[in-house]
Amino acid sequence: MEKLFLYILSAFFLTLNFNSCRAENDFEKGKLIERVQCIEDTSQSYALYLPKTYSKDKKYPVIFFFDPSAIGKKPLKLYKDYADKFDFILAGSNNSRNGVPLDIVESGIKIMIADVKERFSIDTNRVYAAGFSGGARVALAFVMEHGGVQGVIALGAGMPASGTINHKFSLLMMVGNEDFNYMELNSLNRQLKDMPIEHHLIVFNGKHKWAPPDVFENAFYWLLFKDMKDGKIAKDTNLAKEFIGKNRKEINLEKDKKVNFGDYLRYYLKNIEFLKGVIDISQDYDFYLELCRTKDFSQINDELIQSESLETEIKERMIRYLDKRDMRFWGMTIDTLYKKFETGQKPDPRLFKRVISFLSLASYLSCERAFANRDDSLINKFIDIYRLVDPDNPDYDFLLAKRYAYKNDKEHALLSLENAVKKGLDDPAKITNDAILSVLKDESKYKKILSQIK
Repeated sequence: MEKLFLYILSAFFLTLNFNSCRAENDFEKGKLIERVQCIEDTSQSYALYLPKTYSKDKKYPVIFFFDPSAIGKKPLKLYKDYADKFDFILAGSNNSRNGVPLDIVESGIKIMIADVKERFSIDTNRVYAAGFSGGARVALAFVMEHGGVQGVIALGAGMPASGTINHKFSLLMMVGNEDFNYMELNSLNRQLKDMPIEHHLIVFNGKHKWAPPDVFENAFYWLLFKDMKDGKIAKDTNLAKEFIGKNRKEINLEKDKKVNFGDYLRYYLKNIEFLKGVIDISQDYDFYLELCRTKDFSQINDELIQSESLETEIKERMIRYLDKRDMRFWGMTIDTLYKKFETGQKPDPRLFKRVISFLSLASYLSCERAFANRDDSLINKFIDIYRLVDPDNPDYDFLLAKRYAYKNDKEHALLSLENAVKKGLDDPAKITNDAILSVLKDESKYKKILSQIK
């Protein structure tokens, strides 16, 4: 019995030593690791990227990422080169996804953050969160309620539906100019001017998606400059000059080319909100104030208000008509929206593209409700609308697969599912957790399709 006790005790200490070794030695630097299980709860995991310079002898800032589909590796794959450039650790949750109750998600976030802090050399005064779409709302909800995070990068969505701000943090927002949540982020940006939250909004060319890597690089600058202002790291004038140079190139100030007035405004405002307190930007500030007193500035503001009003009106009408108007109406309406975008209709042609993106989301969600209600006519109608607004989106083929599976047509369901994956469907849980698609689980082609998801 005594030998057995000593054996168990030895095994226990070996396990402790093993976990300790994992914390220091078992994670390769400069390599994207898709799954690290948390020690406290192995059902929780995260993707990890350690910069190539990582050493346990130095403290590193960390960004925790939240993808709406719980694909932790997706943002890390996009932004890992900047983790190397700026010496950041990146960790992406594999559990936080849209549809999971917030209390469960927040419990998992606490476990993930604690695990990263325990295993790696983290500067606990430089902990940040970044999320896209529903992941942005999760990041903000967690930080507002629990704190412990000094800055948030919110992409494609803003504040959660409820909650109060109980902790201080800075906020950098990013949104595509064709994103259906574009108006929400612009509105939030204005509201924050009356709140004690250091903030900035970056608009990029694109739809509802993670920002392109060169756009997201701004997040690293934002966090570093904020740390310089707060005295956490030394001020770096060379980095500030590098940042200004990149901004000039963005709006072609480096070239002999006429610059759009709105781009001028954004250039100076960006320099001011990023660099105030890091270097002297008084000249930029004075010139920005001059621009704000011009007729062009008033015109831009008037066009923005007019654009937001028109976009809201169109979206509300689309929702009212969604299940009431026939496909002839929708064919003509969607064709008109595309033509207004292509011909540069004022006040802002991109608002018509945002309405189309909004219709894509609305028809998808309405189709899912129709499946739940087993309403065949509405299922077919919403899929047809989706085809008109977003035929190249993998979700169109996903909905087709569901319709075929719903009719027990396994052959066409599998073909549509295969097309969805080819177009970029990258969330295996979306397939495996769908009750309607469960009729395909015993098919060999189904398993092959899942194995093709990267």
